[in-house]
Amino acid sequence: MLDREQRKLEWRDVRAIRESDDPATSLAADYGVSETLIRRIRRNEIWVTQRPREAIRLPAVATLLLAGPRVSELCRLEESAVDLAARRVLMPRVKTDASERTVPLVPSLHEILLAARAEREVHGGPAFPTRNGTRQHPDNIRSRLLASVRERANELLAEREQPPIGHMTPHTLRRTFASILAEVGVPPRRAMYLLGHTDPTLTMRVYQQVLDMGGAAARRSKACSAAPSRRPLRPIPVGEVWVANG
Repeated sequence: MLDREQRKLEWRDVRAIRESDDPATSLAADYGVSETLIRRIRRNEIWVTQRPREAIRLPAVATLLLAGPRVSELCRLEESAVDLAARRVLMPRVKTDASERTVPLVPSLHEILLAARAEREVHGGPAFPTRNGTRQHPDNIRSRLLASVRERANELLAEREQPPIGHMTPHTLRRTFASILAEVGVPPRRAMYLLGHTDPTLTMRVYQQVLDMGGAAARRSKACSAAPSRRPLRPIPVGEVWVANG
C-alpha cells in the first residue's frame, strides 16, 4: 500500500506537503495517501534525491517473510542470484557454509519479484537496491523500510480495533517464515537447510513453539465445543497468533 501511495505523488506535491502547516490528517485526505507517508515525507526519510518509481518495500518484505533470509543475506543478494526462471533464490555465504543454500520461490513471492524485476530501470547489482540504486544496509531495512510498514499496519489494525504490532524486525519475519514451514509440515531437516542453520536446536525451538501453540488452539477449540454457547467460537489460527505476538 505504501509503495502504491508513493507513486501517486509528484515532486511538486512533495514540496507543497513540506511547506504546508496543515496537519498530516488533512494532507493525507487531500492527496489520497496515508498519514504515515505524509509524516515520512516531512521527516525527509523519502523523496530526498530522486523521484521513486520502483516498488521497494513489497519485494524486500515479501522475501524476508516467504524465503527467510537473514537481513545481512538480503542486503548482499545480487539480482543474478534471484533466478526467476528457475523459481529459486541462491542465498550468499554470510555466516557459515550452511548459509549458502537454494530456497525455492513460492508462487506468491515469485509473482511479486517478477513484477518488481519488470519495473526495474537498471538491471544488475543488488537484488533489493535503495531508491538511489545503492546496496541496502541492515540498519536501513530495520529503521526505515520495516518501521514504515509496521506504522502503516498499526493504523489498519487500529481501524479494525485489533491489537497493534509492538515489535517487528527482519528477524521477526525470518522466524515467521520458520513457523510457516512448521505449520505446513515441512520436515525439520529440510527446514534447517532452508533457514541456513547449522545447529538443529535453533530450528527445533521454533518448531516446538508452533506445536505448543497448535496444541493450545486445539484445547481451546475442544473447550469451546463443550461449553454451551449461542455463537460457536473459532480457534485462532497459529499464523495469526504468531504475527500478533510479533
